[in-house]
Amino acid sequence: MCYDGDYQTKRQFNQAKRLQVPDERIIQKQREMIDREKRRLGEKPEDEALQSDDLEKYLPAYYHISGFAKPQMAFMTSLEKADMDIGIWGFVPAWVKTVQEAYDFKKPYNRNLNVQSETMFEKRGFKASARHMRCVISMDAYYESHHQNKTTYPFRIYHADGSPLWLAGIYRHTELTDEKTGEVQEFNSVAVVTTEANGILARIHNNPKLVERTGHRMLVLLDESQLTDYLKPYPDTKDPAEEKLFEAAILNLCQPYDEDKLAYDPVRNLKKRKDMDYIGNVPEIRERYHWPDLNLDEIFT
Repeated sequence: MCYDGDYQTKRQFNQAKRLQVPDERIIQKQREMIDREKRRLGEKPEDEALQSDDLEKYLPAYYHISGFAKPQMAFMTSLEKADMDIGIWGFVPAWVKTVQEAYDFKKPYNRNLNVQSETMFEKRGFKASARHMRCVISMDAYYESHHQNKTTYPFRIYHADGSPLWLAGIYRHTELTDEKTGEVQEFNSVAVVTTEANGILARIHNNPKLVERTGHRMLVLLDESQLTDYLKPYPDTKDPAEEKLFEAAILNLCQPYDEDKLAYDPVRNLKKRKDMDYIGNVPEIRERYHWPDLNLDEIFT
């Protein structure tokens, strides 16, 4: 499963602009993201027009971020209408009503950073979003961990040609009440779709407990030519046969990604451990790192 990403929200907005989302929509969503970031930092949002300093200072840049930190992200919701939105990584199902419940990490649904493609049209918590609220998310890379000789080695996965990854996702509009203050929080919550892993990622992402539970998995990565098809609106005919055909077409896009299009770099540890400090959300976290005890031949040959 993917719980760690590498993306800059400013770059996500630039991708939306390149895909012809209107400037006024982009500015609106930038303002919303900046206001939320200011609140997170304990600062007061302002009603004045966006300044270039705001874009540089308050649009989050994540060279490494855990999805459990519930970071903000921008995503495309349609290419036919050239539209986008923003949300929080970590899908909150409809039956969760309070902030306290949503952020209680003892609850299993607070692990909904990912959703399995094979069942997303069937499971109660996801099927409405899988039908009507699919999205695609631009990331520079994501991280997976390899288990070898009782040690965990993180890998950064990215396009070999340097272009952004396009991740398939689902989202829903979420309203949560803070039981302490009575304040209602409204935002989109997002899950990234997964599928069976390609050969190399099956060898990288080999956590025994996860493999036993879900098999070898990877994120659903789409070529840009596939984005329009993934974002097509669900048929409104109410014909079950047509709906099944549509769902099958979406699932046909959710295939293991061509391993030769990706690069796989071992990197520094993504959390503090005895033999290595975590250097944090800095560009250097993305650099290829040589682990003396890591046998790469076990993965790549």
